[in-house]
Amino acid sequence: MRFGGSFLESIAAARRGDEEPRQLAFRRTLGADALQRLRSRITEAAPRLLDPATAAADRARWNQSIADAVVAAFDATPTHAPAAAVGSSTVRFAREWMVANARRSLTVAEIAGAAGVSARGLQAAFQRHVGVRPMQFLREVRLRGVRSDLLAADPDATTVAEVAVSWGFHHLGRFSGYYADVHGEAPSETLRRRRPPR
Repeated sequence: MRFGGSFLESIAAARRGDEEPRQLAFRRTLGADALQRLRSRITEAAPRLLDPATAAADRARWNQSIADAVVAAFDATPTHAPAAAVGSSTVRFAREWMVANARRSLTVAEIAGAAGVSARGLQAAFQRHVGVRPMQFLREVRLRGVRSDLLAADPDATTVAEVAVSWGFHHLGRFSGYYADVHGEAPSETLRRRRPPR
């Protein structure tokens, strides 16, 4: 089993909660407890990963689960390596790719891979050219998508949760806060103000 550096950097960033993947330094040896936890995770995931019938989304979740266990076991901590310069055309491509794939579960590493740059380079370029991090930009795209869907939905047949989850928001409390900050109202209010059909 092999993981790319950018993928592990994104996992470590998600564990820290700062959405800024950076180069990692790993502990060279494992304690018995850490090794046992890592082995248990691999043992649990291996049958699903080796089963050709496992759905791609489930396979991705199990891969992420093992990567998370690796980061935890080896106590991966970020270093402060400088990011390579990335131009505005690459940022534009990344933005368009994110909009096209906004309903999918995305990581910075996956976005950077699609754009052909490192995660660190993409982070720095977004700050320089867009003024926000890639995941903040993606969240804004998703919030606009949610609003559009809520305005078009039938409030008797649709719930806010269904729409939010379809756009990648799985923590509904945080989603409601983000939505209210951006749109100035609760998502349930938007749903009740359904647009008349054209």
